[in-house]
Amino acid sequence: MFAIGSVGVETRDMEGFKSTSGDEADLYVALSHFFSKGKPEVTRFGRDNALETHGARATSLHTMKGFRVVFFSIGPQEAANADPQLSFGQMPNLFVVTQGKGTLYTDDGPMVLERGMSVFVPQFVKHELVNDGDEPLEGILILYGDNSDFAFGTSFPAYIRDLHEWHRNYQFRKDQPTSKAEK
Repeated sequence: MFAIGSVGVETRDMEGFKSTSGDEADLYVALSHFFSKGKPEVTRFGRDNALETHGARATSLHTMKGFRVVFFSIGPQEAANADPQLSFGQMPNLFVVTQGKGTLYTDDGPMVLERGMSVFVPQFVKHELVNDGDEPLEGILILYGDNSDFAFGTSFPAYIRDLHEWHRNYQFRKDQPTSKAEK
């Protein structure tokens, strides 16, 4: 972790405890209040309801294993991912711009960002977003995969392969065989 940014939820093992991927799965269920039953839940977002992270302000709107949906806001003349340690994402990012203008810098050069467009940035592609306008550059960011996958030595493609295998073998109806060998 780098001290430059904050995240909405950050967990660590207590001294003497080593969590497993199963523990991590339990944690996702416990922390993801979006699966509560019986009533809608409201998340307030906007510059006043956001945490600073990576040089931007952000509010987590939805989190579950495999992806996170985040509101982002970059103030006028500010930049996100300007720190070289933060400019390479270990997971794919989809930026949906809903307000303002700015510039996305990648190794392929600058790209103008404006309201009504989305930009997909694959994993491990250097990217910095600069608000060179007079109003906040805002939108929705979808992060595919999660940081813990990377920290535990796997990657988003490995996660997708594992998820695919799980879906191929999951017994959706109890009266169906679980594998080709049982058919």
